[in-house]
Amino acid sequence: MGKTTAAAATAPYWAGLDPARKMLVASADPAHSLSDSFDQPIGDEIRLIAGVPNLFALEMPDLMRQWFIAFFRLFLKYQGVVRLTKVAILPRDKSKQLRRVEKLLTDAGRCEFIAVTVPEAMAVSETRRLLRRLAELSVACRRLVVNMVVPSTECSFCAMMRDEQRRYPKELDTLAPMLIQVPLFPREIRGIERLSQVVRAIYGDGNG
Repeated sequence: MGKTTAAAATAPYWAGLDPARKMLVASADPAHSLSDSFDQPIGDEIRLIAGVPNLFALEMPDLMRQWFIAFFRLFLKYQGVVRLTKVAILPRDKSKQLRRVEKLLTDAGRCEFIAVTVPEAMAVSETRRLLRRLAELSVACRRLVVNMVVPSTECSFCAMMRDEQRRYPKELDTLAPMLIQVPLFPREIRGIERLSQVVRAIYGDGNG
């Protein structure tokens, strides 16, 4: 639906707003689509994004987080049996870090969840459930990005698709304070130059 593309476009946008601060964009997607979006290899080591001197990226599968949780549960169960070695201290410290991340995610003044969807019935239903769950978790979501909106053209097939999509943005407009429509681009979005098209669609002239 364009979630990685939206994240990859947002990262250099924020990096450009504060050049003195180092920015990190991370992905837990095992498909490594972040590498595709930036059109450069990234992998499981932090790498500098070409063309953006203060932006770094990391692709980290969710399995690592699951491993820490499973390990920490075992540690809690047997903490009275084994000594608190360096091996045991590591997951304990990581668990504390995860709690700090959770605290950050629920701080609306410092963190915001940007939802991304497409104008299709199933995607709209999934988005509605997602936003309801985020509200239950007290995670702020002020922006909802509707991706792959067919622009107005002379193409009759495109016009049919546009008419089919037309009712969904109206429905989605009730779910978040700010609805942002990103057009269907004629070419694949790869690399910083083409990501800038998505930046303009989401953030306008850079003052948004």
